[in-house]
Amino acid sequence: MKELSRNDKKANYLRDRVQENPTIRNIGYTFFSERVERDDILGQKFEYIFLNEGAKRKLKINFFPNFNSKLIVSAYLINENNNRINILDYMQKDLCCNETQSEPFNFIPTENNFQQKIDNAVAFIEAALKGKLHDVATGKKWENIPFDWHGYK
Repeated sequence: MKELSRNDKKANYLRDRVQENPTIRNIGYTFFSERVERDDILGQKFEYIFLNEGAKRKLKINFFPNFNSKLIVSAYLINENNNRINILDYMQKDLCCNETQSEPFNFIPTENNFQQKIDNAVAFIEAALKGKLHDVATGKKWENIPFDWHGYK
């Protein structure tokens, strides 16, 4: 059996924290698939899909373990028409935060704080799904939100 790389272990830790999260499970999301690929800009990418069949929703979590010495986590809710909501962008707009406040999804880890940083990201996703995005996550409504280009367009 092949030994897991450091990035694989970190990605598995993130996947397991989401999969084991009671709020995410209680609103109907179960692990569906995972994919690992290489992105020319962001490097190695781990993609995890959690499915809520009753709500016709997906929770997609991307993990980039080595982008410019940072770890990046992105999380999206996706509906049956493949429309998506970026959870961090949604919550930042709702909280009137500026785009430089990207914790907990974009961070420079150390060996001592990696697990805590991932736990914080999962807690943020959990709070969004049981709070402001609950009706979206459970299929009761959908919000069409324009894509935020963060000043690049």
